[in-house]
Amino acid sequence: VDGIEETVPIRIGTADEFIEIPNPYNSYSGGKVVDDPKMFVGRRELLSRIKKEVLDGPVGQCFVLYGQKRSGKSSILRQLEKQISAPSYAISMTLGEIDVGSEAEQNFVQVCIDKIEDRLQELLGTPPVPWPTSSEIHNRPIDSFKTAFRQALKVLGRDGKVRPRLILLVDEFTYLYEYIKEGVTVQMATYRGS
Repeated sequence: VDGIEETVPIRIGTADEFIEIPNPYNSYSGGKVVDDPKMFVGRRELLSRIKKEVLDGPVGQCFVLYGQKRSGKSSILRQLEKQISAPSYAISMTLGEIDVGSEAEQNFVQVCIDKIEDRLQELLGTPPVPWPTSSEIHNRPIDSFKTAFRQALKVLGRDGKVRPRLILLVDEFTYLYEYIKEGVTVQMATYRGS
């Protein structure tokens, strides 16, 4: 009630009466990616929609997931990566890995191709041959990316994978905004391989 002041005593207790309650979210404080699917709450519908589109939708689509820092974008990518299985293959990378000097486009493509090669090595135990060289990537980055993508799909197909699909999961697109502000240009190409 307006104008009436009251004093309410509150007993806090002593230090020896304190009981610590475990915080299951403590390990994710500070912006760490949520790895444990049981701890990933509140985004399952979004994750399900994205998964359906990248696995069943037309090849060559691009999606951008944006939001404030610490809103769970990287965690969604991590959960998506865990849920993608053969004949689709997730290939994760971050724009924080690219060197954005004078050859940002070549460096971006080099990281993409390296990540595809690493994933094929993991899946098949052997790198694909032929594979774009560093000088080819430097001189013709987009053509090299297309070559690597086609070669990866061919190798997976020969290994018995029916209609394989590679899905690039690119994290930390915030860096792209910073590059734009700094005047660095990175050309992004979409390759519509099968």
